[in-house]
Amino acid sequence: MTHATGPVRKVLHVLGDKSWKPQFKYLGSTKDIVGRRDYFASRGIECVEMQVKGRHDHICLEMLQAMDAAGELADIDAVVMEHPRYPRSMRWLNETHPRIRLMIRGHNAEAIHQLHTAWAFLASGLSGFKWRWKRAKVALNNLGDRFRFDLVCGHRADYILAIADWEVEHYWPLMTRREKVLGVPYFVPEEYAFTPPPELNKVNRCLCAMSADWTPLAHHAAKVMVELLMKTTPEQTKGWKFSITGDLGKHRDSYKPLKQSGRCDITGNVDNPFEYMYRSRAMAHLSNLGMGFKTKLLDMVTCGGWLIVPKKLYERQPKELQPFCLVVDPLTPESFLAALKKAKEPWPDNSRVNDDLRERAFAALDVAFGHDGPAARPAVKAVPETESRAPAPVG
Repeated sequence: MTHATGPVRKVLHVLGDKSWKPQFKYLGSTKDIVGRRDYFASRGIECVEMQVKGRHDHICLEMLQAMDAAGELADIDAVVMEHPRYPRSMRWLNETHPRIRLMIRGHNAEAIHQLHTAWAFLASGLSGFKWRWKRAKVALNNLGDRFRFDLVCGHRADYILAIADWEVEHYWPLMTRREKVLGVPYFVPEEYAFTPPPELNKVNRCLCAMSADWTPLAHHAAKVMVELLMKTTPEQTKGWKFSITGDLGKHRDSYKPLKQSGRCDITGNVDNPFEYMYRSRAMAHLSNLGMGFKTKLLDMVTCGGWLIVPKKLYERQPKELQPFCLVVDPLTPESFLAALKKAKEPWPDNSRVNDDLRERAFAALDVAFGHDGPAARPAVKAVPETESRAPAPVG
């Protein structure tokens, strides 16, 4: 590592331009960005945010070079890149500003994640097979690019801030030296804290939360839950409600058959997912597809309730979440019914789960940023409007 030593005082936070749209407030990556803001504020690190349209490397490089020409990189101590998508930009920073500490936020083990995405399209049952195969081929084509991004950006980075414990041990060490890989788990940021009113009561509802932005992976989880539910009788699930939330994308009409049985409510995106979770007793995510940290699972635990998951997904969860998991193995109606029965019992104490994950994330970030504890709370700034659209408020 050739970067300057000592604590980071000012960081350039490189982000995509999509997360800040109002409809994506509850997207996992948006929440994760806000959590890093919490860390910067707690350590007195001044943060400048730069949004890169489409996460295109050439645009990022042009913006960095414009900042450099204006003298705006002179006091930047570190650059954190949301997603490893910028190999040329990182090379340029390595060559022209070797003192700047470079970090990437790894959200998924992309080589595996893209394979899962391709399979999820093929198994989705949406549109015709020709459409599904076309989308699967796009994911397979992306696999090579994403693997190269992970490999090159991992090599260029001083630290990889990996979101999932499994990927810390089993994925990123294949890309670069293990000592550069830090486990920085997701935690629910302060801005998303939801205090339920006294009259907000739990109901026996099993919720499947898809994404705030439609993906075939989230659809697969909903599809599996509905398929299992349809193999049971209304009498067997008496007293339970079932619901699917999240963006329906361009496939809204395809979800109508799932709803026609009258046994599962399909809501689309809800105004406040945390309030909906507070009203629900269990969340089912019955697909092993997709890597990274499924932020909705922690969100549900902080709201109080059980997680109904398959075995492989359970094994990839952080130790803080595993006590809240009811494992459905194998994926049969009988196992699902057994999990629902268990879900009527009180869940473990959840009062420290988010705090423990936040403390673990902050401790790892302290290593990367050279800090050893809290400091003042500076403001977050944005790159000027001429270079990047200033981020809309999150919250």
